[in-house]
Amino acid sequence: MPRKKRDDRTPFGQALVQIREDFGIDRILDLAAMIKLSVPYLSAIEIGDKDPPPELVENVAKTLNLGPEQRARLEHVAQMSRRTLKIPLQDGLTIHHKTLAIEFANLLEQLDISQCLRLRSMLAMCAREVTERKKQ
Repeated sequence: MPRKKRDDRTPFGQALVQIREDFGIDRILDLAAMIKLSVPYLSAIEIGDKDPPPELVENVAKTLNLGPEQRARLEHVAQMSRRTLKIPLQDGLTIHHKTLAIEFANLLEQLDISQCLRLRSMLAMCAREVTERKKQ
């Protein structure tokens, strides 16, 4: 199988390569040893064949002593690169919360870009309202 170019990688894979370059880590072998992962597994994550596990961001951040902004960016691109998303439905959520999550999951693939943008706008408005309510 031909090697994927940097542009073919997931956002997380691109960020990991950039971090390697920024820290002078020339080989994936070296980063894999530093964060205690196998080279094939880390390579599969870089090229998007495997999802980045949640603990990987923490591991890379601690090992390389990433600053808060670098760490937040790495977490963001990790989330954007995952093929699945888990929404915890903890105790205390109402049937309305759970129904919303289920309906959204069932409809997500059918939404067009404009509908996604409208929903994001509505969520941003809700986030502002929640923030204001917490201040009170």
